[in-house]
Amino acid sequence: MPRTITILVHYVLFPFFSLKIPKEDEQISHTDYTEMFTEAIQGRPEKKKEAAADVVFLMNMEQRQGSTGFAAACAGAVYGAAVDLKWRHPIHLAGIVICFGLVLSHLIHVVNPNKFVTWHGKLLALSFGPLFVIGGVANILGFIAAREAAGLDS
Repeated sequence: MPRTITILVHYVLFPFFSLKIPKEDEQISHTDYTEMFTEAIQGRPEKKKEAAADVVFLMNMEQRQGSTGFAAACAGAVYGAAVDLKWRHPIHLAGIVICFGLVLSHLIHVVNPNKFVTWHGKLLALSFGPLFVIGGVANILGFIAAREAAGLDS
Protein backbone atom coordinates (compact mmCIF):
# COMPACT_ATOMS: atom_id res chain seq x y z
CA MET A 1 0.00 0.00 0.00
CA PRO A 2 1.51 3.37 -0.98
CA ARG A 3 2.30 5.92 1.71
CA THR A 4 -0.36 8.60 2.16
CA ILE A 5 2.14 11.36 1.45
CA THR A 6 2.71 10.02 -2.07
CA ILE A 7 -1.04 10.23 -2.71
CA LEU A 8 -0.94 13.91 -1.72
CA VAL A 9 2.02 14.55 -4.02
CA HIS A 10 0.47 12.77 -7.00
CA TYR A 11 -3.13 13.96 -6.66
CA VAL A 12 -2.85 17.33 -4.91
CA LEU A 13 0.51 19.00 -5.58
CA PHE A 14 0.84 17.96 -9.22
CA PRO A 15 -2.72 18.78 -10.32
CA PHE A 16 -2.82 22.13 -8.54
CA PHE A 17 0.70 23.33 -9.31
CA SER A 18 1.65 21.51 -12.54
CA LEU A 19 -1.90 21.18 -13.87
CA LYS A 20 -1.45 17.47 -14.49
CA ILE A 21 -1.59 14.11 -12.79
CA PRO A 22 1.79 12.40 -13.09
CA LYS A 23 2.02 9.33 -15.28
CA GLU A 24 2.65 6.04 -13.52
CA ASP A 25 6.35 6.09 -14.41
CA GLU A 26 6.64 9.56 -12.79
CA GLN A 27 4.99 8.54 -9.52
CA ILE A 28 6.80 7.47 -6.36
CA SER A 29 5.72 3.92 -5.51
CA HIS A 30 5.71 2.32 -2.08
CA THR A 31 8.93 0.56 -3.08
CA ASP A 32 10.52 3.85 -4.20
CA TYR A 33 9.49 5.50 -0.94
CA THR A 34 10.98 2.71 1.15
CA GLU A 35 14.17 2.63 -0.94
CA MET A 36 14.67 6.39 -0.56
CA PHE A 37 14.74 6.11 3.21
CA THR A 38 16.76 2.89 3.17
CA GLU A 39 19.38 4.58 1.00
CA ALA A 40 19.43 7.60 3.31
CA ILE A 41 20.38 5.25 6.16
CA GLN A 42 22.59 2.74 4.34
CA GLY A 43 24.47 5.47 2.44
CA ARG A 44 25.90 6.89 5.67
CA PRO A 45 29.18 5.76 7.22
CA GLU A 46 28.72 2.90 9.70
CA LYS A 47 29.10 5.20 12.73
CA LYS A 48 26.29 7.46 11.45
CA LYS A 49 23.74 4.81 10.43
CA GLU A 50 21.98 4.75 13.80
CA ALA A 51 21.64 8.54 13.78
CA ALA A 52 20.39 8.44 10.18
CA ALA A 53 17.80 5.81 11.13
CA ASP A 54 16.69 8.03 14.01
CA VAL A 55 16.27 10.98 11.61
CA VAL A 56 14.12 8.85 9.28
CA PHE A 57 12.09 7.60 12.25
CA LEU A 58 11.54 11.14 13.58
CA MET A 59 10.48 12.43 10.16
CA ASN A 60 7.81 9.74 9.97
CA MET A 61 6.79 10.17 13.62
CA GLU A 62 6.50 13.96 13.27
CA GLN A 63 4.27 13.46 10.24
CA ARG A 64 1.92 11.27 12.26
CA GLN A 65 1.99 13.62 15.24
CA GLY A 66 1.20 16.58 12.99
CA SER A 67 -1.73 14.70 11.48
CA THR A 68 -3.00 13.87 14.96
CA GLY A 69 -2.71 17.52 15.97
CA PHE A 70 -4.75 18.64 12.98
CA ALA A 71 -7.40 16.00 13.69
CA ALA A 72 -7.60 17.24 17.29
CA ALA A 73 -7.88 20.86 16.15
CA CYS A 74 -10.66 19.89 13.76
CA ALA A 75 -12.54 18.03 16.50
CA GLY A 76 -12.15 21.04 18.82
CA ALA A 77 -13.43 23.41 16.14
CA VAL A 78 -16.46 21.23 15.45
CA TYR A 79 -17.19 21.04 19.17
CA GLY A 80 -16.68 24.79 19.50
CA ALA A 81 -19.29 25.46 16.85
CA ALA A 82 -21.80 23.51 18.97
CA VAL A 83 -21.40 25.58 22.15
CA ASP A 84 -22.48 29.13 22.96
CA LEU A 85 -20.19 31.92 21.78
CA LYS A 86 -19.15 32.77 25.34
CA TRP A 87 -17.43 29.38 25.68
CA ARG A 88 -15.48 29.49 22.41
CA HIS A 89 -12.55 31.76 23.32
CA PRO A 90 -10.14 28.90 24.22
CA ILE A 91 -10.80 27.29 20.84
CA HIS A 92 -10.16 30.59 19.06
CA LEU A 93 -6.94 30.97 21.03
CA ALA A 94 -5.80 27.55 19.79
CA GLY A 95 -6.78 28.60 16.26
CA ILE A 96 -4.68 31.77 16.57
CA VAL A 97 -1.64 29.77 17.65
CA ILE A 98 -2.14 27.22 14.85
CA CYS A 99 -2.56 29.92 12.20
CA PHE A 100 0.48 31.86 13.44
CA GLY A 101 2.60 28.70 13.33
CA LEU A 102 1.38 27.80 9.85
CA VAL A 103 2.00 31.30 8.49
CA LEU A 104 5.52 31.20 9.92
CA SER A 105 6.09 27.73 8.44
CA HIS A 106 4.89 28.83 5.02
CA LEU A 107 7.05 31.98 5.09
CA ILE A 108 10.10 29.90 5.94
CA HIS A 109 9.43 27.66 2.95
CA VAL A 110 8.98 30.65 0.64
CA VAL A 111 12.45 32.01 1.51
CA ASN A 112 13.88 28.47 1.08
CA PRO A 113 16.24 27.94 4.02
CA ASN A 114 17.46 24.64 2.58
CA LYS A 115 17.77 22.95 -0.79
CA PHE A 116 14.82 20.62 -0.17
CA VAL A 117 12.05 23.14 -0.90
CA THR A 118 10.82 22.38 -4.42
CA TRP A 119 9.01 24.71 -6.80
CA HIS A 120 5.76 22.94 -5.88
CA GLY A 121 6.62 23.52 -2.20
CA LYS A 122 7.11 27.25 -2.77
CA LEU A 123 3.84 27.50 -4.69
CA LEU A 124 2.05 25.63 -1.90
CA ALA A 125 3.51 27.99 0.69
CA LEU A 126 2.56 31.07 -1.34
CA SER A 127 -0.94 29.72 -1.97
CA PHE A 128 -1.85 28.66 1.55
CA GLY A 129 0.12 31.20 3.60
CA PRO A 130 -2.43 34.00 2.95
CA LEU A 131 -5.27 31.61 3.80
CA PHE A 132 -3.77 31.08 7.25
CA VAL A 133 -3.36 34.86 7.70
CA ILE A 134 -7.10 35.22 7.04
CA GLY A 135 -7.82 32.32 9.42
CA GLY A 136 -5.67 33.96 12.09
CA VAL A 137 -7.48 37.29 11.75
CA ALA A 138 -10.86 35.51 11.89
CA ASN A 139 -9.77 33.68 15.03
CA ILE A 140 -8.56 36.90 16.67
CA LEU A 141 -11.93 38.50 15.97
CA GLY A 142 -13.72 35.37 17.23
CA PHE A 143 -11.54 35.33 20.36
CA ILE A 144 -12.39 38.97 21.13
CA ALA A 145 -16.12 38.41 20.49
CA ALA A 146 -16.20 35.26 22.62
CA ARG A 147 -14.42 36.95 25.53
CA GLU A 148 -16.85 39.87 25.34
CA ALA A 149 -19.81 37.45 25.28
CA ALA A 150 -18.38 35.73 28.38
CA GLY A 151 -17.92 39.05 30.18
CA LEU A 152 -14.12 38.70 30.13
CA ASP A 153 -13.42 41.84 28.12
CA SER A 154 -12.04 43.86 31.03
